[in-house]
Amino acid sequence: MQQVPKSALIVSRHRLIAEMLTDYLVTRSDIRAEWVPDLDAVAQPKRYGVVLLDLDPMPTTNFPAIARAKSLVMDSPVAVLTDAQDTELFLRLVSAGASGILLKQRPLKSLVAVLMLMIAGEHYVPVEQ
Repeated sequence: MQQVPKSALIVSRHRLIAEMLTDYLVTRSDIRAEWVPDLDAVAQPKRYGVVLLDLDPMPTTNFPAIARAKSLVMDSPVAVLTDAQDTELFLRLVSAGASGILLKQRPLKSLVAVLMLMIAGEHYVPVEQ
């Protein structure tokens, strides 16, 4: 069985969020991180431990970025980073293929813990607050 890489691809148009998360992962975990502003910047298919999609502003229907990310990154698990706190939305994201939902309001160390779970093959959906 092939070893899953401890790596994350962060897809975000928000450079500040991407750099904060990338720097935190590099200094506080053993997850290697790369950042691209959008999926068009993915030059060739590659396997990652997890892909983190920043979908804010969140589309109201359909989530084509999830399916596109899975096809571009060799079916790596896809996490959605959002500030939404809506259980119905979370379930629609999972139905569209997301393996996890990460909330921007959570501390960075919590995000790293969830990414580690997802790299290990687990799914994560937060409980609505």
